Amino acid sequence: MAKINLFISYSHEDKPYFESLKKYINNKNCPNINVWDDGEIEPGMEWDQQIKNKLNDAQLILLLISQDFLNSNYIDEIELKAAFKRHDEKKCRVIPIFTKNCYLTNHPQITKLQGLPAGMKFLSDLGEQVYAQYTEIQREIIEISGDMLTDKNILDAIANDDVTSDDAKAIDELSNCGKIFLSIPSSEEGRKKRKALMMQVEGKRKYEDWPYEMVPSIDETAALVLKTPEEIMAALGGYLKNTVYAIHIVSSENDLAAGLDKMQYDLTKTMHSESAFHKRIIWLLNADIKAKLDKAVSMDPLFIGNDFEYLFDLIKNLDEEKNKKIIELKTAFSPNKKVFMFYDFKKDHNSELRIDLKSKIEENDNIAVLYNLPDSPLSADIQELDKCDGACIFYGASDPEWFIFRQRLLYDANKIKSKAIFIDEPEIDLKIKRDITKNAFITMKGKNDFDNCLNSFLDKLK
Repeated sequence: MAKINLFISYSHEDKPYFESLKKYINNKNCPNINVWDDGEIEPGMEWDQQIKNKLNDAQLILLLISQDFLNSNYIDEIELKAAFKRHDEKKCRVIPIFTKNCYLTNHPQITKLQGLPAGMKFLSDLGEQVYAQYTEIQREIIEISGDMLTDKNILDAIANDDVTSDDAKAIDELSNCGKIFLSIPSSEEGRKKRKALMMQVEGKRKYEDWPYEMVPSIDETAALVLKTPEEIMAALGGYLKNTVYAIHIVSSENDLAAGLDKMQYDLTKTMHSESAFHKRIIWLLNADIKAKLDKAVSMDPLFIGNDFEYLFDLIKNLDEEKNKKIIELKTAFSPNKKVFMFYDFKKDHNSELRIDLKSKIEENDNIAVLYNLPDSPLSADIQELDKCDGACIFYGASDPEWFIFRQRLLYDANKIKSKAIFIDEPEIDLKIKRDITKNAFITMKGKNDFDNCLNSFLDKLK
C-alpha cells in the first residue's frame, strides 16, 4: 500500500521532545506514513547527502521549532531552504511543531504555516497537558496523511480514466470550482439588479477574499446579447460547465416561461440533473412573484429582494452542503477505512482496555482510528463522524449523561456501516438504565466479551 514519506527536522538539543514525539508519530501508530529522521543514517553512509535525498523524497515535513532549531546553521541553510522551496512548489506539506518557547516574529515563513499544537502553543509550556497535545498531533498527522493519499488516489483515477474516474472528476471539479453562473435577464429592471450584484461581488472578492466569480462578466454579457440565439445558447452552455451554482434573476412570474430567461433556466436544469452537485438559486426581485411561481421552481432555494448579504449567506449554506458531498465522494478513494472512537478523553484516555481496543483495531493496516480531542466541541466530532465508515463509543469512567448523548448521536448516523459500544465493566450497563438496541449496536459488556465483539465490529466494516 502506498504511504506518505514523512521527514522530521529537529535540533539535537531538542532530542527529548523528538523522542517523545516519535512515541506517537511512527509507522505503527500512523498507518499512512513512512517516518524518517537522521537517527536512521547507518554507519559509513554520507549523512549530508542522505538527509538531502530524504528531504527531496518527503511529502510531509515536520519542523520541531525551538530557539536551538532556529540557531542551527545546517537546519537554516539546508533543511529549511529545501523544505520551504518544495512546500511553495506544492511538492510537499510543511508543518511546524512548536516545542520550546522561542521568538518567531522574525520568521514569517514559519508563522505563516498552520502548525501544531493549534494556536501556536509550545509543548514546553503545557505541563501535564503536554501528553494530550502529543495525542492531538498524532491524530492530525493521521488525518493529514490520509487526506494526502486520498487526493493522490483521486488524481490517479482521473489519469487512468478507470471505473471510478467519474466520481474522481466530480470531486476535482467541486473542490476547485470558483465560478457562479448569473443569468442575463430579459427585463431592464433585472439587468440593473444584475449589475448591482456584480459590483457587490467585486467588492467582496477584493476586500473579503470571497472565493467565487460571477459569470458571464458585464463585458461578456454585453457581447453575448448581440449574438444569434444559437450562439448565445452555445456560449451560455460553456459558462455553465465551469460553475457550481446558478442564480436566476426573475422579475415576473412569466420570465422563466419563454425567451432568453427560459433558455438559461432549461440549461441549468440539465446541469442539475447531470452533475454530481449543481444548485440553482431563484432570485425574485419582489415578494409578490413567489405565490405565482410554478411549484417546481419554488422548490429551489429562493432569494427575495436586495439584501445581498442574505444571498451570500445562502451560498455559504450551499457550500456546506457541497463540502458534505465532496466528503461522501472521497470516501471511496480513502486509503483506509476510518473508525471514529468516542470516549471521555479526561477520564478514559489512559484506560488499558480503551488503549487495547484502539491497538487491536489498528492492527488492520487499512483501518485508521480517529477520536475526539479534549474539550473539542461536539460539532467538530459530528463532522469527523461524517468521514468515517465505522464508529464506537468507549464507556468507562464517564458520566451516564455523556454516554447517552453520544449513543443517540451514533444511533442517528445512518451512513455508518459498523456501530459498537464498548463498556468497560458489565455493571456499568446496569447504571445507565437505557435500552441498547441489539440491531443497531454491537455491544461489549466487560473484558470477557472483547474478542467476539471486536471481530463482529470489524467484519461489518468490510
